[in-house]
Amino acid sequence: MNPILSALAVAGFCLILASCDFEPKFRNLSAWEKHTARPGFRLLDSSQTDDYFISVYDTGKDEIAFCYRWKSANPATAAQDLGIWDVHKVELSDHNRANLTDLNWRRSIWLPPPFSPITTGGSDGIIYPIRPGYRGKIWISFRDDDGLGGNTRTIFEKWIDLNPAP
Repeated sequence: MNPILSALAVAGFCLILASCDFEPKFRNLSAWEKHTARPGFRLLDSSQTDDYFISVYDTGKDEIAFCYRWKSANPATAAQDLGIWDVHKVELSDHNRANLTDLNWRRSIWLPPPFSPITTGGSDGIIYPIRPGYRGKIWISFRDDDGLGGNTRTIFEKWIDLNPAP
């Protein structure tokens, strides 16, 4: 085959792949819960707003997994803020362990030779370490900010029971 045509074919194929959106899409809350569930996680709460899918899990390791995803492909927010408190409104963060970590996912798309697989990934939310052994009600507040001078709005605020499942 002509090397110029081969190069054009490869370049065209790469452009097509680059234009594809490999991030998972969710049509409903049930699909979001299925995507964010991990072995050992216990679903505490889930909800959706006009803009977000949200699910909250007890990881079983004195951590809360707070999972959130914009419904829109082009979110209009610059930052999010998450806080978790106990019944006395004292922050539940365990300062003796690492800071918040992302709850990541990865996906590979296999291509025929001579191409290499394309691996993509993202974050479904945050793992929030809490005081060891805490059980009871927790208050979760999640807000976002447009980054244009403090236009902050509350997305999710709720008391959730962290007691073990019956």
